[in-house]
Parts: sequence; structure tokens; C-alpha cells
Amino acid sequence: MSQKRGQSGYRSLFWPIILIGVGITWLLINAGIISGASVAALVQLWPILLIAIGLDLLFGRSSFVNGAIIGTITVGILIGAMIFGPSLGLVPTAERQEETLTFATNNAESYELYLKSGLEIVNVDAGTDDTALIVADLVYYDEISSTDEGSSHRSVAIQETNSPAKFFSFPVSIMDSDEPQDWQIALNPNLPVTLTIESGVGELNVNLADIHLAGLNADLGVGEATIVLPMPQQSYAVSIDSGVGGIILDLPDDAAIHMEINAGVGGANVPDWLPQVSGEDHVVGVDGIWETEGFADADTTITVTINGGVGSVEVH
Repeated sequence: MSQKRGQSGYRSLFWPIILIGVGITWLLINAGIISGASVAALVQLWPILLIAIGLDLLFGRSSFVNGAIIGTITVGILIGAMIFGPSLGLVPTAERQEETLTFATNNAESYELYLKSGLEIVNVDAGTDDTALIVADLVYYDEISSTDEGSSHRSVAIQETNSPAKFFSFPVSIMDSDEPQDWQIALNPNLPVTLTIESGVGELNVNLADIHLAGLNADLGVGEATIVLPMPQQSYAVSIDSGVGGIILDLPDDAAIHMEINAGVGGANVPDWLPQVSGEDHVVGVDGIWETEGFADADTTITVTINGGVGSVEVH
């Protein structure tokens, strides 16, 4: 009976060796032997890990030696791929590209813009050229697509898309602080605009103080978002779905405002001049409604809905 217990107690050395390999990899990265870009080679070779796990299940549990051999060979292949991957062409790189898109006003009386970013800092502000509807200075690593439809009411879309050929590519210059990574989006301030933003990974700075805003929908990704809203020339609604990162929302003075915040992970800091009419704090978030006096009777109003993610909400 003691022999059977000893045999059933065999455990493979595969996973301990894999963990040791992770530690060695971390040390090599810190020593500069393996670059951050070289880690992308692992994405190309991830099926090797599945094969190794299968071999361990078949043979590693029956012998310490088998598990150790399988684990050692796996770690050696993966570390070797990271060290020699770039020279062997295992790390496809995405080149930094720049482009300026200009959409003329023509006969437009109003417009809407759909904006989808990737790994960039996105800055949106009022433009200075009345003949331009939108001017977009873009930096990107995948592909940019744009559409422009309509006449009196224009519908423009600008988005960064993932090309299948570049799906596993690594933007080698994205960590270069000397290279600007920003998107600069200039909006025509005179025509009413409905703005929809899907941000990726990076800061979002949206200054609409001088914009004739008809509506704003923001689906936030990862990064802090700062949004400045204008005094309404017409009633408009703002919907913000928070991602991972804080939100700073700057509201105009003396506007009629109704704001609803649905709990996420993080608190909400709302100034006293915007009274809270209902709601409660939770352990990790807040549900509440804030509304200025006389909102129901105002001619032009701002309605804000924030669905919380991970991060605090600061209202100014």
C-alpha cells in the first residue's frame, strides 16, 4: 500500500520549470538582453506551449525526468525565440505612420463624427478654419479608414482598424518619448455636431467649450479622460461609459444640468453647486442623481449619464 501511495504522489516538474523560466525571462528583460519588442515573438509561438502542456499530460506525470525534460525544452525554445526572434523575422513590426485628413464644410448645416482610436492620446478641440468641417492630424500603427457621407447633414467616421496582416505586430516606436503619439482633432465650432468616441489605450482630452454641441457619446477604454462641456446652444445629452481610468468632467457655469452616475469601482466627487437629489454610496462606487434648481423649466439643458468602470469621477 505504501508503494501505491508513492506512485500516485508523482508530480510533474513541468510547471515549476516553467515558473523558473518566467523568472529568468524577467531578469533578462531587466538586464536588457531581451527587449520589449522581442516579447512579441511569444505571440507567434504560443501553440508551442499548448503542445508542451499536452506532452506533459501524456508523459510528464509518469516520471519526474520526463516532466523536467519537457519543461526545460519548452523554456529553452521560448527564451531562444525572444532573444533571436527579431533576427529570425518572428517579430513583425508595425511602423509609425502620420496622416492629415481634412473634410471641407461645403454645404453642411450640421454634422456627426464617429472617432475610434487605438494606442494614441486623443485630443479634440475647436478648429480655427471655418471652411473645414474636421481636420484630423493622426499618428497610427495599424490602418486608418474614413468615410464622409451626406450633404446638409454630414456623417464622418475616422477609425483605426486592425489589419489581419498586422494583428500580431508590435509598434516598435510607441515607447519612444521623442515621437509624438497624439491625435489632434479640430472640429468646426459653428455647426452643431454629434460626437461619438471609442477610445482605446491612452489619454482622452476633449475640450468642447467653444463647440456647438448637439450630443456626445463616449465609450472609454484604458486611460484618464478629461471632458469639457460647452454652454448649450441647444439641449444636448452626454453619455459616458467608463473604462479603466479616472474621468474629469468640466461642466459650464449657470447651465441647467441633470446628471446621473451609476456605480462602478471608484467614487464620485461632485461640487456643492450641483445638488444631489437621490442616490447612495456603495463600498466600491456610487449611484446618484444630481440636478440644478429649475432644470425642468429651462429652455436649454444638459443631461449627463455616466456608467462607471474602474476609476473615480471628478466633476468641476
